[in-house]
Order: sequence, then structure tokens, then C-alpha cells
Amino acid sequence: MLHELSGSAGNVIGLQADGPLTVADYQTWVPELLRRAESDPSGRIRVLIEMAGFEGWDSVAAFWEEIKSDAVLIGKVERLAIVAHSLADRLIADAAGVVMPGRVKAFDEEEMPAAWAWLKATESDGTVPSSA
Repeated sequence: MLHELSGSAGNVIGLQADGPLTVADYQTWVPELLRRAESDPSGRIRVLIEMAGFEGWDSVAAFWEEIKSDAVLIGKVERLAIVAHSLADRLIADAAGVVMPGRVKAFDEEEMPAAWAWLKATESDGTVPSSA
């Protein structure tokens, strides 16, 4: 299941993966993420994924929804912060960085405040590091 994290506002959205992801998670969150992108003047979103409770997908259908969702959202994500809790999480972040046109950066679990700051930073304030 995906839960929205406190700290989310406007086009900056934090989600925590808790347990295996389901088809229903994608049916709920993809339209919501698209709505938030469309309601922002930039037409894009910045997303934090907290991987602490991620247990994969509950079915092949859910994994397929992940792939379809990525295709729909790929041009809408300006920045993606992945808060990693394992080597597998880091590998997911690295894979996302290869295919996404936006910036992707992995953070360790103790760097959650830095992940939020990176998502919320503007280019002009000089706080945006190069993508990892």
C-alpha cells in the first residue's frame, strides 16, 4: 500500500510504500499524481518514495501496473527522491535514474530531511545537487 507522507504540498508529494504494492495502489495514486501535475503551473511533480516498508508487488498484475504507470508519469516527474533502506532500494533508484528524463537521487534513511529539501529546492537558490 502507498500512504501519503506529511510534508507533501502542491506538486511535492511524498509516498511511503508499506507492504506489497497492489493494482489498487496504482489505480488510486496515478490519477492523483497526474491531477497534481496538471494543477501546477509547471505541469510537473516532485516525488519522494520512502522505501522502508516496500515488499515488492502482490501480483504480476500489480507489477504490470507499475510499468504502465511509469510510462504515463515519466514526463511528469521533475525530480524523484528515493529514500533507500537496502541495496535493493539503491538498485531501484539507479534503474530509475537511467530511464527517467528528470532528476533522480537516492538518499539513505537518515537523510529524509535532505531528500525533502532537495525536492523543494529551486534552481536559483543553489541548493540543487547534481543527480546521483
